[in-house]
Amino acid sequence: MKTDENYMRQEDTKELFDVIGYFGSWQRRIFFIAFISLMAHCWHVLAMLFLAPNIDHWCQRPTTYSNISTDQWKDLAIPRVQSKNDSGIYSSCLVYKNFTSHMKEENSTTACASWEYDNSFYTSTIIDEWDLVCENDWLPSMSTSLYMGGFMTSVFISGQLSDRYGRRPIILFGGIIFLASGFACAFSTSFLMFNILRFLVAFGASGTVLTIIILLLEVIGPEYRSILGICYQFGWALGYTILPGVAFLVKKWRHFQLIISVPWILLCSIWWFLPESPRWLLSHGKVKLAEKEIRNAARVNGKIVSNWQVIMAQLMTKEKQEEEMKRNRQATFLDLFKTPNMRKKSLNNFLFWFVNAFTYYGLSLHTNDMGGNPLINFFIAGTLEFPANIIGFILIKHVGRRISLMALMVVGGVACLLTVPVSDSKPFFLSLISLLLFRFWTIRCLLHIV
Repeated sequence: MKTDENYMRQEDTKELFDVIGYFGSWQRRIFFIAFISLMAHCWHVLAMLFLAPNIDHWCQRPTTYSNISTDQWKDLAIPRVQSKNDSGIYSSCLVYKNFTSHMKEENSTTACASWEYDNSFYTSTIIDEWDLVCENDWLPSMSTSLYMGGFMTSVFISGQLSDRYGRRPIILFGGIIFLASGFACAFSTSFLMFNILRFLVAFGASGTVLTIIILLLEVIGPEYRSILGICYQFGWALGYTILPGVAFLVKKWRHFQLIISVPWILLCSIWWFLPESPRWLLSHGKVKLAEKEIRNAARVNGKIVSNWQVIMAQLMTKEKQEEEMKRNRQATFLDLFKTPNMRKKSLNNFLFWFVNAFTYYGLSLHTNDMGGNPLINFFIAGTLEFPANIIGFILIKHVGRRISLMALMVVGGVACLLTVPVSDSKPFFLSLISLLLFRFWTIRCLLHIV
């Protein structure tokens, strides 16, 4: 008699996981690929902070004044404007019309025709590449919105395509689009070209990342899904933490863009080791391919299985029953609003996701506007992702979603309001604690609980 706990008899078969295991080496391979993909995606989502950082700029001097220092030029030709702390600073967008006049208080100003930039830290950025300052300073924000637009567009397309053609082809297709667009973006010759390629980067990333999540959830046992859903987010946290280090070492934006695209070479390479979802294969009647994947998963996970024909027949029957139930339901997006109870839950869920995602990305993409070193600020925000992931999981497991969600919404909202008076105070560390510790931590926890 077989005594090995991994031995599987045909009468023991109930679910796919009874055959391949609930979370073994085979599933860990898929989890690793998902982890790396989210880390690489994080780099591109947040890259605009380093592609278009806040750098000092002022009106460009004529060639006849090229022999004087920057400070001398500013004192001669650049008017002072009022700043937030009531101290006069040199204007970034204006120059005296007649800067040789000694009566500057009576001298009118005019807008800059071209600019000089402070390249003491960042050797080059898209800001000085295409003069995205003054009346054009809104363009970097628009570029970020276009990136998110590419991500959203892909959400509606990649899910349908992966249901029709399989998870594996869409993951590869998205990865190739991402890789090609990411590298091509580094060679952009115009801001328009840069934005088109960034849109495609987001489109490809969304198709890959979201489809890998679907694949991962289809091959792991139900009891592992909550914890792996949290652990998977550590890929984002790791990417968040590493990115300022990359920006510190690579200070030319084109080189920076190339570096953050490199991980997708690895992803496209290890795609060959990525299996197709057995559940998708079974639901589409691809029995031979499904059996091949299931046999391989069982072997890698150390599961001993007998009488494959009977087991595959059982799995096919179960999958057909589930598919038939889905067809009979004919569920659509409109079903979320048909009943009062479901309508209330759906609208609440939409509102929570909108508010928290809007706030989270708004804060993450504006760490440059805080006081102190922007790289350090960004690094601290990234490290806070780790405890937020852990605490979010603990709250879900022991407190539940409803109470945790409402409590953190209140804490996060209060912290955001307190930032206004605290950020104007002299001690910088108070502003840092308020902005990072409370706002990032609570809102990141919320994103896991919603």
